[in-house]
Amino acid sequence: MAPQDPLPTQQPDKPNGSLLLRGRNLWPYLAYFFVSCPMVFISLLPAMMAINADVPAKTVKDFVALTKANPGKYLFSSSGNGSAPQLFGEQFKIVTGASMTHVPYKGSGPAVVDLG
Repeated sequence: MAPQDPLPTQQPDKPNGSLLLRGRNLWPYLAYFFVSCPMVFISLLPAMMAINADVPAKTVKDFVALTKANPGKYLFSSSGNGSAPQLFGEQFKIVTGASMTHVPYKGSGPAVVDLG
């Protein structure tokens, strides 16, 4: 039997959407025990937003207002589930309150082609 994880799930005092999971809390099926180290900033990834010209919004603010006024009508694509573009889109929705549905593609090429 593996030892108890001394580093339980960590949640910030003030909720901000983050939750740190460590050791057996995250991977209870592992046969070995490990201790995670503090996370640090490693890189910065730029993100781009492209909207079909037929969409009446001309600014990001207009687009967010449009998605909120028409929930479920607007989609955003990515190169697949769990990809950086999907995570950017999900973070955009969280930060702005935009109402969009994710559509995963098998690569970024097909996603860009369908934009037109």
